[in-house]
Amino acid sequence: MIDGLVANLSAESGYFTYRLRTEPRLEEGALLIEQESGALFRIDEAGSMLLSVPIEQASGHIKPIIEENVSAAMDQALIVADSMLEKFDRTQKLTRVVTAADIGTNGVFGWRTAREQASSPDSIQIAVERSSSGPALLNPPDRTRMALRAERDRLVADLLALLRRRYRT
Repeated sequence: MIDGLVANLSAESGYFTYRLRTEPRLEEGALLIEQESGALFRIDEAGSMLLSVPIEQASGHIKPIIEENVSAAMDQALIVADSMLEKFDRTQKLTRVVTAADIGTNGVFGWRTAREQASSPDSIQIAVERSSSGPALLNPPDRTRMALRAERDRLVADLLALLRRRYRT
């Protein structure tokens, strides 16, 4: 079962890679699968799922968060979440989902678009004070399960707008 799950997470639509070591384990009643890249999948018996998706690094000496990379990572996470729900809950007892997003970093970083980074890769303004913490949640936070598939682009755009507001200088 776990090997099949790792294979699904490593498929073309997944975000794990066969090139990196994968460590599946049980932790506090949940299945946790982690790779050294930072990719992580966690699901518990209630259907709560956590996906940690590595964000592609910017090029240059200064490495800000690139908005398009965040968008791509969130899109990928929602695709994986939808496919994992189909795998674990085939009878679709879970009818509502709550999506949340956050940038998991302890360091100081800037936020910019790929175009901004290309035009000025070696200088950036960085906001020192971040007023809000915790994940960005949509309002209302819950959506139908089908929204992961039918409204994925909108979910990504809305979550991206919330993160941009929080992290952009």
